[in-house]
Amino acid sequence: FDGKDDREAGNLKAKEAVLEKMSKAKLEGSDEEKLAAIKAFGDEFSAIEFVPKKEVGKLQKAYDKAMDKLYADAGLKKEEVKKVRFQNKINRLAESDKGGDQLRKEENFLKKKMREKEEELRQYETNISFFANAAPDNPLLVNAQNNIKNLQEEIEGLKEKVKLLQISQRKLA
Repeated sequence: FDGKDDREAGNLKAKEAVLEKMSKAKLEGSDEEKLAAIKAFGDEFSAIEFVPKKEVGKLQKAYDKAMDKLYADAGLKKEEVKKVRFQNKINRLAESDKGGDQLRKEENFLKKKMREKEEELRQYETNISFFANAAPDNPLLVNAQNNIKNLQEEIEGLKEKVKLLQISQRKLA
């Protein structure tokens, strides 16, 4: 453990320097070039090893804020940002020790979440049959319809994520 604190303090300074670069960055070029620049910042930040434990939360918040700003500067829509972030997560998992295992764990987690959402959707669809004679503007009916729509979108998003994970797993195999 000799020098561990010194290494972590140095890593903290290095990560803070990357955050500073990120905050001053001006993204130019095509969308692909902007995404590549954002990814390069993320890779540079992630390549720096451990920092003092008490600084991890604060550093992660600053990193997320800096990334959000870069995504906004790049003109990405909220859904695109979610997809890019998830792809980055997949890449990190795949590159980690036991990458295949990590990807399978993430896939199982998402499939479980998808089953839960599908069950919730079935419940709403069952409940909506009770509104057969209700006025179309009935607040309970409108709420149930909105919940159904949101759950369907959420399930589709989870299916997309599972598909991306399966593609990455095949690439590792």
